[in-house]
Amino acid sequence: MRESLKNHDWHLYGLSIQDIEYTISIEETLREESDEYIKNRWEMERVKNPDIADDIMDDIAYYSFVNKQYILEFCIIRILSIFEALIQNSFINEKAPPGLSGKIKKIEKNNYTIENDRKNELRLWISLRNSIIHHPSEIYKPLNLIKEDIEELKNITISTLLNLEDQRVKKKLAGNGLRKLPGH
Repeated sequence: MRESLKNHDWHLYGLSIQDIEYTISIEETLREESDEYIKNRWEMERVKNPDIADDIMDDIAYYSFVNKQYILEFCIIRILSIFEALIQNSFINEKAPPGLSGKIKKIEKNNYTIENDRKNELRLWISLRNSIIHHPSEIYKPLNLIKEDIEELKNITISTLLNLEDQRVKKKLAGNGLRKLPGH
């Protein structure tokens, strides 16, 4: 392994919710570019090879679908990795056991709460992420993810982080004998 990879400064600016949003924007850009390529290629094949254009495009569209699935898998892995890192770096003051369950136990020990339904949903997403990492799908048999799946994951991770941040602010204000401002 190259030395620069071994000694990379991973957190120059520090992770934030914006890293989740940026991950989503990468997926959206790549999906849109792929869709535009398919559209243009379809038009070209209809002119160039009208008799077999549909057969050619069936294959090209399928491989494009497979490629997009891997990009969506990447999004799941990256969003949940960012989420876990933000939990560790923002709400846990000491080393936590690896994995989301260990981090949740640690933040609950620090008097933060995450609703049971939300914890269960996050655990399902973590289980899917772990399956993607440790038991990846076959090359031509992806998971069949859709962009709404990624939107759902984004929403649960960001809303959980914002809820935990709100709890931290309330604790800080209560510790100082201050009340939170209305509407905040």
